[in-house]
Amino acid sequence: IGGVLFAVEEGASHMNPRIMVRTFVCAAVASLTVRFFAGPMEGMLAWGTLGTEVPVEFGRFYSQKYQIWELPIFAAMGIFGGLCGALFNELNMRLSKWRMRHVGARGCVRFFEALFVTVAIVSFNFFAPLLKQDGSTHMGGFCAAQKLFTDRGGEAIRELFHSEEHIDMGMLSFFALIHFAQTVWTYGLGVPSGLFVPSLLGGASFGRIVGQFMYQFHPLATTPGFYALMGAAAMLSGMARITISLVVILMETTGEANWSIPLFVVVMCATWTGNYFNKGIYHIHIELRHIPLLEQRPEDELLALQAKDIMSEKVTSFHCRATVKDLIGTLEGCRHGAFPVVDASDRFVGLLERSTIMHVLQLGKQYGALTRCPAVDKDNMVPYVEMVRNGHPKKPALSAVKEALAAEDYDKIVDLTPYTDMGCYTVQECASAMRCHTLFRSMGLRHLTVLSDGHVVRGIITRKELVAAAERAEEQGCGGLPAVDNKVAGRGCLQQEQSSSEDESEEEEEDVEMGETSPIVCNDVFVESAKGSISV
Repeated sequence: IGGVLFAVEEGASHMNPRIMVRTFVCAAVASLTVRFFAGPMEGMLAWGTLGTEVPVEFGRFYSQKYQIWELPIFAAMGIFGGLCGALFNELNMRLSKWRMRHVGARGCVRFFEALFVTVAIVSFNFFAPLLKQDGSTHMGGFCAAQKLFTDRGGEAIRELFHSEEHIDMGMLSFFALIHFAQTVWTYGLGVPSGLFVPSLLGGASFGRIVGQFMYQFHPLATTPGFYALMGAAAMLSGMARITISLVVILMETTGEANWSIPLFVVVMCATWTGNYFNKGIYHIHIELRHIPLLEQRPEDELLALQAKDIMSEKVTSFHCRATVKDLIGTLEGCRHGAFPVVDASDRFVGLLERSTIMHVLQLGKQYGALTRCPAVDKDNMVPYVEMVRNGHPKKPALSAVKEALAAEDYDKIVDLTPYTDMGCYTVQECASAMRCHTLFRSMGLRHLTVLSDGHVVRGIITRKELVAAAERAEEQGCGGLPAVDNKVAGRGCLQQEQSSSEDESEEEEEDVEMGETSPIVCNDVFVESAKGSISV
């Protein structure tokens, strides 16, 4: 459940029941796999044994009591976690920008940086336990505080949660500071260093300090390990600003549902405190990489913008009746995901997806959809059922489309009207950018056509245009901007791209992520399922 909620909270611009079911199936299969192997691999259970006897990731708490007066302490821990998370995000953002300028995304420098950081951290953690006074110099005799530097992340977190012995406060504070700095250094490195376990470990160290300090002056109903759990939640929530999914994940990994109220207090206080200073670490890196992920709430910079301010004006469109040669030439010259279709007077008719055009060209010869006569018979059209059998909505390779065409077919005409989505969503030039954002989020759109008062195509808006417009307005420090240089700003699916392979994979991923409904055939006429003929 926590994985599904995390996908809903952080990983999707649009969510519908189909996508949610898929994420639930993936999370359930992963959970079953882990629980099937967890017990036998730890030598506790026989193969095939499931249920409550299977050990959870961070272990179960035996004491499940806490006092009402401890809730303000949890809130204070959440505020501190939010402050630490905001500091972490600011430091890591500056480090990431430095890496983007001087290291790059790939290459030898990227590799040697990861190698250097790995050697430096491993070497420091190897000798750090020796700094403890009166501590053992043999790894087999390390105390709990010394083991924090050498144990794996999950084992160290479990030790902080459930260890009954007193952990040296000085060494624990030293580890918390060092681990915080190391996490700042490693997040965004050229290796999958992760955020969950490092942030949970650092927060658990801070929470353990608070718990042991409280235990010295006042007998607690619970153990110091419970405060370590609260500290772990505060630190991760302060960094990533995740709320509901984090609470559920921690309850699942500890096997306890009784900690929901304290976790709620800690998580919300950490999130509110961190949001006062900056965004979460995931959103920061999404913006740094210009990934077109739309937030649930539009950016404030979009308030004063209109559709004409953010649209891409360089639009490639098709006439209702186009030659095969023109269609093939256009498909070869751009990587657009969809094309507006216009009539003889350049009035907007509808939107036609790239995959549909390619299937029509590949199968049109078999069904008489390619003809030399301008007055095309609508009975000679490619049935949608055959497109589905041919792989629709996935696109066939352009080379396969060309192989299905003969030399004399290039001069023939294709009537695109039966395959065009005439009920697609459109907006006027004066429509607010906030309204466009709402349409993309709520309807799962990939393209939004901008029309003039005369129903003429003026531009196209994709998620990339929305994100780019908000970034430009934020950089200018104002709520609106005048004209947009579409040579720079038009980075959407309908803008010509340089890297064809990257765009092909991006469009296929968007087909799954956005949950676009495919056209269905009703009485030999193409209509869109779950899309009304509404023009906003």
